[in-house]
Amino acid sequence: MTIERAGPWPPRPSPSGKALWHWAPKTVADLPRIRSELREGLARLPGHRQPELEEVLPLLLDELLANGLRHGNPPVTAEVRRSAREWVVEVGDQASAAAPEPAVGRDPALGGMGLHIVASLSSAHGWFVEGGRKFVWTSLPAV
Repeated sequence: MTIERAGPWPPRPSPSGKALWHWAPKTVADLPRIRSELREGLARLPGHRQPELEEVLPLLLDELLANGLRHGNPPVTAEVRRSAREWVVEVGDQASAAAPEPAVGRDPALGGMGLHIVASLSSAHGWFVEGGRKFVWTSLPAV
């Protein structure tokens, strides 16, 4: 099976919200710790018990961070925000001229399907450039 078509990664600003967590990983070796910190933080939120969110949100963060670290330019940063309506994961890097490009015509067994995964699990996604930095984001509804 190959992925023949990929929807565009739309250029649009990310939704606002209150920043709850922020990271600046140096390498992909930092990702397991970051996923763990996010899961633990979600579990500690007052009145929060959404086990599916504790799995999906770290996956979205991990996929966007992995792309930023592999294909962007440092420094790479990540932020998780929440508003009354949604959760937002935003990853920034210095590769402002490089738009996110979902893989097309590639066998999924060869990898590189992160943007497809993010788009399929999120309610919205996009990217924008601000201050010479590129920001790629995704969101999920807050229940």
